[in-house]
Amino acid sequence: MKNTATTSVQPIKAWAKGNKITAIQLMMSPKGKLFLADQDSQHVAGAAEDIDFKKPVQVARILDKDTSETWFFAFNGEPATVVETMTFE
Repeated sequence: MKNTATTSVQPIKAWAKGNKITAIQLMMSPKGKLFLADQDSQHVAGAAEDIDFKKPVQVARILDKDTSETWFFAFNGEPATVVETMTFE
């Protein structure tokens, strides 16, 4: 198992806007792996096997702690909500 960490998670619309992506296509590789491609059909993120665009989609930025490589992974899920905030003076 890789030594990884999730460094951020955001709704797909916010992620796409921040990366200047205007359209997303769900693609399947010749090996049967799902991934997201941008308007230029360039691979931009991996995708969960059961991803459903009819449900809320989140995009996580993953960091490989050993190589410092990062990549994006899309999955279904609701954004987290703040339950309580602690402030410090």
